[in-house]
Amino acid sequence: LEQEKLDVIEQTPRHFYSVDVDEKNLVQRYDESLQTVLSDSLYQLNKRSVERDVKGYLKKLFQNGYLEDLQDINPIHPIVLKKDDDLQRLTYGDLTTPKELNEQLTAIFLNYDQEIRGVLTRRLLNVLEPNVFYDQPLTDSNIENELEKILPNRGLIAQNARIIAQGEIVEGDKLQILNTLNSTYESQTWSDSQYNWKLLGYVVLVGMALTM
Repeated sequence: LEQEKLDVIEQTPRHFYSVDVDEKNLVQRYDESLQTVLSDSLYQLNKRSVERDVKGYLKKLFQNGYLEDLQDINPIHPIVLKKDDDLQRLTYGDLTTPKELNEQLTAIFLNYDQEIRGVLTRRLLNVLEPNVFYDQPLTDSNIENELEKILPNRGLIAQNARIIAQGEIVEGDKLQILNTLNSTYESQTWSDSQYNWKLLGYVVLVGMALTM
């Protein structure tokens, strides 16, 4: 049963949510930032191509989303991403993380002059903000719901049914049945014992009251 609970925790999808990003405003702030560090000639020479490449990249980046707050989750682990009223089923690896972001920006500015590649990358990193966030409360609630579906009395059998034959090796489902019966018996024995002690205490109290 404990292993089954661990499997449920491991396999249950993690929940994330996405927020809208004003891409037009982001590109404008990026453009203004570049003007402060590039010479006028370099800026004018690269303005259109940079704007085109950045707009295309942002559209792709925010499609699945950029997650800045990393989680200890396997890249192939299933996740549910909420976008407005829509739910998308992805894997954790489908989200872009800071490390991947740096690699992707290096790639999109690869064809520009070496003297401005670093500036283009750093300035875009400065204005970029994550649009995907981990929903811990919803994830915990979902895991709890899945755990409640596990039957604690799994392995019970009909009354008077034979569990094992003489000399049979006990393993698998039959071992689970015996463990369940043992746990049930111990629980009932403890409950009966508690009841007897309570009854004895009640008799003693009544006796004391009658003698007063």
